[in-house]
Amino acid sequence: MKKQKGIQDFLKENFEEIATKAEEMLPILQEAYDKRGPQGVTEWSHYYIDAINDKTGLTAKTSCSAGCHFCCYGEIQLSYVEATVIYSAIKQFNIPVDKQLVDRQNRKAHHRLRYANKRCAMLDEKGMCKIYEYRPTICRLYNSVDDPKECNEQYKVPDTGTLRTVEGFAVAAALMLFDQVNGNNEVYVLQKVLAKL
Repeated sequence: MKKQKGIQDFLKENFEEIATKAEEMLPILQEAYDKRGPQGVTEWSHYYIDAINDKTGLTAKTSCSAGCHFCCYGEIQLSYVEATVIYSAIKQFNIPVDKQLVDRQNRKAHHRLRYANKRCAMLDEKGMCKIYEYRPTICRLYNSVDDPKECNEQYKVPDTGTLRTVEGFAVAAALMLFDQVNGNNEVYVLQKVLAKL
C-alpha cells in the first residue's frame, strides 16, 4: 500500500476495479438486507471495511487517535441504509445533536460555510464521535497517516496523507449502487438527515 496522490486521482485510476467489486457485493448486501434490513447491510459493510483496514495494515499505520477530528469537517455523504441506521440510533439512544450547528449547515452549501461551521454535528466538546459505532462508510475510509500536527485549518483535509484501499471504496460504491437498485436515488448528507430529528 502506498500514499495516493489524492482522492480524485485514486478514484479515476481505480474506477473499473471499484465498480466491478461493488457489483460483486450487491448480492451480499441484498442477502443482509433480506435478513436484517438496513441494520444488516450497515453491519456487514462496516465490518468488511474494518476487516480490510486491519488486514492491509492500514489500521496500524493510521495516525488518528481518540479525539482527533480534523477530517470531520467535510461534507459527510452516506447511503440510505446508513442514514436509516444513524437516524434510528440517535432516536433510540437519545444521542444529543447540535441542532444550532445543523441549522447553520443547512442554510448554505457546505463549501460556503465558515470553517468552524463545517464541524460534524455529531462531535462532542472533546472531538469524540457520538455515533462512532454507527459512523458511515465515508468516515471509515479516511485514515490519515500524516503527522497529526499537519491536521489544521491551513492544510484543510490531509488528502495526500490518507491511505486507501480499492476494497474499501468498493463497499462505499456498493452501498450507493444498492440504494439505486432499490429505488433510492438520493445522495444523503448527514446534516440533512440530522435536520429531520
